Amino acid sequence: MNKPLFTKGFVLVAVACAVLLFSGGQAMAASKNCSLIGSWYGGFSDGPGNDWMLLFARGSSATSGSFYMEWPTSGGTHPVGVWEAVDTEHYKFTFTWYGLDANGAVVWTARCSGMATLLDCDHSEETWVTELWVGPGRDMNTEPPDDCWHGASAERRMPVVQATCEQ
Repeated sequence: MNKPLFTKGFVLVAVACAVLLFSGGQAMAASKNCSLIGSWYGGFSDGPGNDWMLLFARGSSATSGSFYMEWPTSGGTHPVGVWEAVDTEHYKFTFTWYGLDANGAVVWTARCSGMATLLDCDHSEETWVTELWVGPGRDMNTEPPDDCWHGASAERRMPVVQATCEQ
């Protein structure tokens, strides 16, 4: 057996394995470098889905920010809220929206707080509690709610796609 040829072959295989391992490790690390920042759509875990759209915006740092929700079936105004990272997979959130009468006066106030868990870069699950204050002028920070309930939901990151229909 030719030792120099064996050694060169072994070194080449070892280098190739190291390159593959390193590049795979980088890809894996990059895939775990996710956050809520971006556009999402989702719905209740026990419902039909695609019930709302969310836009998570970065705040003064990558660990907190605000969000805007488009939720046509909420029965009120568009929810607006804040989020904060707990760690790389878990995010606390709180949002508020109002029910209005025909004249635009507030008749109820709702606040939802919960935890979003990233399953991967494109899917999340949430658990939450919603509190409701009936009547105008209620103070969510000092008055107890009139009602509350909890639940779960799921969301998916909105991808940029190429249109599939013909023009």
